[in-house]
Amino acid sequence: MKNNTPATATLKGCRSEMAHGGICKVWLEGKALSHAKSLKYVSHSPDGFNWGYGGSGPAQLAYAICHELYGKDIARKVYQDFKWRFLVAIEEDSFDLVLDLEEFNAIHVLPLLNEVPA
Repeated sequence: MKNNTPATATLKGCRSEMAHGGICKVWLEGKALSHAKSLKYVSHSPDGFNWGYGGSGPAQLAYAICHELYGKDIARKVYQDFKWRFLVAIEEDSFDLVLDLEEFNAIHVLPLLNEVPA
């Protein structure tokens, strides 16, 4: 299969409150991510996205990002690894990052693209 994985991704986020219970908004490549859309595929956090810890809000956000970057089939297989690699370490209530995805893709995504369907 052809490798169309992105080498980088621009991710911006803001949380309305300091506590993890705040309202979080996130944009991937300038496009707002939809919490409601992500819930159609996985349901970790009905209350919304989050980051900065290893819980359900970051898992929901990781799935939404991976769904946009890689499609739903690959997203289901890699979003927890994405959460631990990129989202857990974000400590700020607002961030603007360019994620380097090359190593993540090489380890987690490309092997899935190279799988031969049974």
